[in-house]
Amino acid sequence: MTLHPTIARWVSTPYRRGSLLLAAAFLLAAPPLAAQENLEGDFSSKPAIEKRLAEVELEIRGLQAGGDPGYEELLRRLEAACQAHLSSLEFTAEAKKEADAAAEAARSWTGFAEAPPYPITRIDGIRDRLADLDESRIACEATLRIIARAADGARDRLAQHQQIQRRLQDMISGPSGNQPDRARELERERLTSRIEAEEIASLDVRKEGQRAVLAGIGSRQQLAQLQLATAQKDAGFSQQDLDGILARLENERSRAVANRGRREGDSADNTLLTWKLEFLELEIEFWKKRFAAFHGDSRDLREETLADFKSMKSRVDDWVRIGQLQTPDSARVAAMTLDPDALREALRLATGFQRRIGFAIDDLGGKGERGRPLLEIAKDRIAALWNAELYLVEETSFIDGKKVTTARAVTVGKLIRLAVILTIGWLLLRWIARRVALATERRKRVQPATAALIARWFFIAGFAILLIYGMNVVHIPLAAFAFLGGALAIGVGFGAQTLVKNFISGLILIFERPVRIGDQVEVDGIKGRIRSIGMRSSVIQHFDGIDTLIPNSTLLENKVTNWTFNDDSLRQTIAVGVAYGSPTREVAKVMVAVAASHGLVKEDPAPEVRLEDFGDNALIFTLLFWFDARKTRRGPLASDLRFMIEKAFSEAGIAFAFPQRDVHFDAAAPLRVELARRPTETSETHHLPK
Repeated sequence: MTLHPTIARWVSTPYRRGSLLLAAAFLLAAPPLAAQENLEGDFSSKPAIEKRLAEVELEIRGLQAGGDPGYEELLRRLEAACQAHLSSLEFTAEAKKEADAAAEAARSWTGFAEAPPYPITRIDGIRDRLADLDESRIACEATLRIIARAADGARDRLAQHQQIQRRLQDMISGPSGNQPDRARELERERLTSRIEAEEIASLDVRKEGQRAVLAGIGSRQQLAQLQLATAQKDAGFSQQDLDGILARLENERSRAVANRGRREGDSADNTLLTWKLEFLELEIEFWKKRFAAFHGDSRDLREETLADFKSMKSRVDDWVRIGQLQTPDSARVAAMTLDPDALREALRLATGFQRRIGFAIDDLGGKGERGRPLLEIAKDRIAALWNAELYLVEETSFIDGKKVTTARAVTVGKLIRLAVILTIGWLLLRWIARRVALATERRKRVQPATAALIARWFFIAGFAILLIYGMNVVHIPLAAFAFLGGALAIGVGFGAQTLVKNFISGLILIFERPVRIGDQVEVDGIKGRIRSIGMRSSVIQHFDGIDTLIPNSTLLENKVTNWTFNDDSLRQTIAVGVAYGSPTREVAKVMVAVAASHGLVKEDPAPEVRLEDFGDNALIFTLLFWFDARKTRRGPLASDLRFMIEKAFSEAGIAFAFPQRDVHFDAAAPLRVELARRPTETSETHHLPK
């Protein structure tokens, strides 16, 4: 797939790319369409929401029995939306309060009340809390993304309903016909728009609350990390700590053995008890090995313990995976007659043991073996980057006489998706523009330059539509680029006058066509062929291959000689000097024959020869001939004819003139001649008188 040469040259020129980007900037800076109403409303304060809720409830109570069920359903939805909005306000206020408390706790923490060393069980507890907070953070980020997508969908629906309202309003104000039905439909659309507006405001408030929750989680993570760093500096694992852990595990194992003895007939309960006994025995072994590794200095012991812990973790991972598969599947649990609560409790204990093994592996230097897989971590980091919000854009709409201000986030992911859409669309538009140019050229009386111009404008218009479509698909509002208005205003103050003048001049050149692509012109002493006409300037290619950029206004305001304006035929002259005494008619006949025999010289008008002047040394003949300026160039053609004339003159015996001078002496008196001899020479020298 190749681009049409004219378009390729246009795109490859930097200033033309700048023109396209500037046009896109003007387009993007335009404000989005909205319902043109001038009434204001409050969608952010609790009293305003409660007032709207009371009005809706009053309207519902005032509905007549047997009325329109669809309209009543919409009122019920609006009532639910107002209630959800109030709930979102309460949730956000509570989340902000908790986030502030968590931030204050992180700032004010100065250390543990107990003196060091700190038992390893406390360190494991802090690590457990960090793991739980990390899972909460992931869930909160997922919830935030869900709310953002829901808000985007509500905004799209709101825009659609507003468009329907405007269309219905135009229909009602037009010719009469089904006016009551249209009025009822318009009222429903307005009510639906109120519902969408209330839901948008509620989702925005809920999103703000989720951000507060996320901030609170971050503060609690900061506090836990600070506590973990402090505890790890003075960590301890005494024999007393180990004895307490082992005593607790032995008691649990004894109770499990006793329970299994009492429930020998219940295979399901015995299955869970058997799993629990295996966990307890493995955990007792784990704590003994961990105590030995904590106090041991042998590298071999640490490596052996690390290998044992990895083996234990592999077994526990399998148990946890089985429990996770069993717990949510109620049918499978029922088939095995397992108690779901007991199974969930067993899974909780197994998950806690799984974490503790991972902590021990970390302490022994095997961090790469615990925690989430590297691929999962990378996936979360990429997802966080994808959904990173660069900035928020506020949109204002008028719903049923009330102004609604909402915010949309511009994220990295949206920009990447927009770039992909524009890239694919750019390539597709290039292919379509080339096809348009080829199809246009096939039409009669359409020149290639005109076809290329049509394809260029088609490409520009298509790309502008593609840009708007792409931004709509990825939910980036046009108002996101409103900041370009300031930059454009500065540009207008400094250079828009010249830019606009050249832009308008370019439009005049394109539509009025005083010069066309391919015309041979002379402007400001520059001679050449028009290669392209752009939005700001045009390119003139000299006959020696050099390109010159000419502002479009220059082609309209200055004197321009267009040699091919109405006709592609140009006249060229060749001057030839022959010696005096040459047969003049024969010279003219030979020169005409030479011009007529050349295939690029036009037959109509026919070439002619004129005896131009009697020169000092020659008779001056001028050959005048016509040629097609679009098929050939004057320089090579003139050179070709001179070669042919020289050959024809040689064959006809016609001599070219050369400079001659006659010297005359005054012979009124005889010339004086003297003979003199130089002293050193024997030869005689003749001197003419001075």
